[in-house]
Amino acid sequence: MAKRPTIDATFGPFTLSFPNLVEPDEKYDVYTADGVDDPNSAAMKEAKRILAAAAKSFDLDPAEINLPLKKEMVKDPNAPAGAKKPKKIATGKLVLKSKSKRPPALFDAAGKEIDPSKVTPRGGTVALVQGFLSPYDMSGNEGISFTLTGVQIIKLVEGGRKASFGAYQGEGGYVADDSSAGDELNIGADGDDSGDEQDDAGGLDI
Repeated sequence: MAKRPTIDATFGPFTLSFPNLVEPDEKYDVYTADGVDDPNSAAMKEAKRILAAAAKSFDLDPAEINLPLKKEMVKDPNAPAGAKKPKKIATGKLVLKSKSKRPPALFDAAGKEIDPSKVTPRGGTVALVQGFLSPYDMSGNEGISFTLTGVQIIKLVEGGRKASFGAYQGEGGYVADDSSAGDELNIGADGDDSGDEQDDAGGLDI
């Protein structure tokens, strides 16, 4: 079977919408970095140019195939309350969609790779998105997919609320000891019962 042709591509910078960069999406089990911007922005114009060139390279008609560039749709704010499937309306912006089964490499604005355990990028993060374009044909349904491989974060927006305190101004108070409690004890791992003898009833022989 012939290997599918691919084209490396970098898009953006875009504002990311509901990114899943360090953990996969719970519903589809994929990592995503969907970028949103105005259709006439420099980044979106360049995205259109790259996709048109890729379609030509893959011998596809960009006007007839599915592209990873979509209209951004949101739930109609005027939809009746409690509607099971509220109508969606276009925001006027475009979304460049990307996904991968593998976590993307993360980089900061200086090009230094980021430890993914140290950040939790959320919606509003501005980034360049990198990956590869490849053609597909599913029972006559032709298109181009964009597989995510890396993200360069230009502006980081993290989720979750964090608390911080200054020094307590009252008298006394608890001061944490950096040493670990129980360091002087030989505490075995839970389930490690190799040194425990048992009687016939299954209890410890003590």
